[in-house]
Amino acid sequence: MLFSWRKNTNKKPTIRHSHSNDDAELVDKSFKKKDEEKTAKICAISVTSLSDIRNIIEILKGGASIIASLRKVNRENTEKAKELLERIVNYVRSINGNIIGIGEDYLLITPHNIIIEKIQKSVERASGAK
Repeated sequence: MLFSWRKNTNKKPTIRHSHSNDDAELVDKSFKKKDEEKTAKICAISVTSLSDIRNIIEILKGGASIIASLRKVNRENTEKAKELLERIVNYVRSINGNIIGIGEDYLLITPHNIIIEKIQKSVERASGAK
């Protein structure tokens, strides 16, 4: 049996089976897109107010990850930055999401289905192995 791939007008792969004694028969096989073909989305946002936190909530509900900058508010008003950070952390915990600080002014925030794994530096691993 020989197999050849041809695409029909519906853009579904077609397999042609050829038998030595029989005429060729066409069998249409439809394939669903695999999950690994889905694209991941990462949004960048500067957090300066409660409306930005509402935007973060909507983005996470949509399944996207976020890189959030608290740089501007942290430089202008440290107390306000702490309040905004606390609200973000509380919401992320409530949805079982993940959050990690990147430097002093940035956060990586992901929905529950994306895991953030912190990799230890090789120096830390070596000293921790003793």
